[in-house]
Amino acid sequence: MHIEPKADPASDHAVAQVFHAVRGRMPETARGPLAFLQRVPPIAWAAVAAAVVIVAILWAIAYGAGRSSTQREQQRQLIHAAGNPPVSPPLSMESPTTSPALPAPGQAPAVPDPAPTAADQTPAAGPQPPLGGRLAGIDLTPDSSLQPGLNYLLCGIFKRASDAEQAETFLKSKGLPAKVVPAREFSSSASAEDRLVILQKGLDRDAYRQHGDRLKAEVQKLGRLWKAENRRAPTDFAQPYWDRYR
Repeated sequence: MHIEPKADPASDHAVAQVFHAVRGRMPETARGPLAFLQRVPPIAWAAVAAAVVIVAILWAIAYGAGRSSTQREQQRQLIHAAGNPPVSPPLSMESPTTSPALPAPGQAPAVPDPAPTAADQTPAAGPQPPLGGRLAGIDLTPDSSLQPGLNYLLCGIFKRASDAEQAETFLKSKGLPAKVVPAREFSSSASAEDRLVILQKGLDRDAYRQHGDRLKAEVQKLGRLWKAENRRAPTDFAQPYWDRYR
C-alpha cells in the first residue's frame, strides 16, 4: 500500500523564502537585454559625453579653417585679377598699320606722346646680373632703339606709369633688358596713357624660333616669384607675348 506524503505548510513557506532570496540576488542581465546599462558607472558616461563634445569642437575648428582657406584663395584671385589688366591680343604681322585720323575742321589736334628722351633710350650702364644656364646662348644686349621687322617680347601693359616703372626695374634687376615704351609703339589703337614693358632685345625669325619660348617662360617665372615675394607687385607677367615692331 502506497502512502502519499503529507504536505508540510511550514516547509513550503521556507522553500518559498529561499527561492525569492536567491532570485533577488541574481545578476541584472538575467532580467532584460538593457539591464547591463544600469551597471555602467557614472564616470564612464561622463567620459563618453566629454569625448563627444571634444569631437564636435574639433570638427567645428576644421570646418572654420577650411572656409577661411577658401575665402583667402578667392581674395587672392580677386587681387590678382585687379593687378593684372588683360593684355591686348598680338597684332597680326600681316595687318597694315592704321594711320591716325585727321582732326575735324575746327577741332584741336590731339597732342602726341612726348618723344623718348636720350636718357630713356640709353640702356642701363654696367653689367647685368647673370641668369645662369636658363638663358645660356641668348644675346641679351639691348637694342639702342626699336628695330622695324624684329620681334619683341611684350611683358605687360599698364595704365599707371609708376606700375610700369616698377615692372621695368624688377626685370632689369634679374638681368633682362626691360624698357617702358608707349603702347602705341605696337598698337595705334592703344590709349595714350597705356604703357608697355618690353624686352628691348629684338629677335629675327630664326632667333625667335630658337629662343622665343625660353624668354617668355623666364619672364613668367620671374613674375610668379615677384608676386610671391611682394603681394603689392602690380603684375605677375602671366600673359607675355611676342609681337613684331612695324
